[in-house]
Amino acid sequence: MSTSSLEKYLAAMLDEEGIEYVAEYKFHPVRRWRFDIAIPAHKLAREVQGGIYIHGRHTRGNALEDEYAKINTAVAMGWRVLFATTRLISSGAIVDFVKTIIFCK
Repeated sequence: MSTSSLEKYLAAMLDEEGIEYVAEYKFHPVRRWRFDIAIPAHKLAREVQGGIYIHGRHTRGNALEDEYAKINTAVAMGWRVLFATTRLISSGAIVDFVKTIIFCK
């Protein structure tokens, strides 16, 4: 699956569970950073990490450095960020993590 396919599949899974989210959510007031999928009410975000086995963008030095800066800034702003890989999405595990965080407080 391509990253966009993964994002669509994850969105469909969240829709099926009745979990409201915002796609491509701009979380930073100055930078153009966006989360792939966010639940702003819970300050919970999911970043889809596609292409990790084929040396895609998320495995290259400069892109990885930029991603770490983005995620570290988000955490400093109070966000919880879950990373979603093909396996975590296709198995449903990432949705289970989301449900645990937002429903089991």
